[in-house]
Amino acid sequence: SALYARNKALARASATKPLGWGANLIYGASNQRVPEHYFWIRNLQFLRFCAQFRNTLLETINNGLDRIASTTGFKASIALLGFPTMQEIDNAISDFQQAQCSIEHVSDLMKRARGW
Repeated sequence: SALYARNKALARASATKPLGWGANLIYGASNQRVPEHYFWIRNLQFLRFCAQFRNTLLETINNGLDRIASTTGFKASIALLGFPTMQEIDNAISDFQQAQCSIEHVSDLMKRARGW
């Protein structure tokens, strides 16, 4: 029924909100569209989650490399360049919520996050 589909879509939106993941809002069972502003905010929140995850992974790998270096003397580290920083994403979220950031800027951040 339509009520079931709506409730299912709302449950998905609620469950994915902490990560900002919005695919369920786009590809969910409901044909209802989400407001454009909400779509972009969710995308920025997801970019933030991805940046946190990426930073944690790099930190863990680099800590492992440091431990290896302490026994082998071979020092190395991994860095990813060109991806949006947490500060850039936080600024974009704040600016977008205050209508001081364009959709083009958000789109550019998303492209950089995907390595385009």
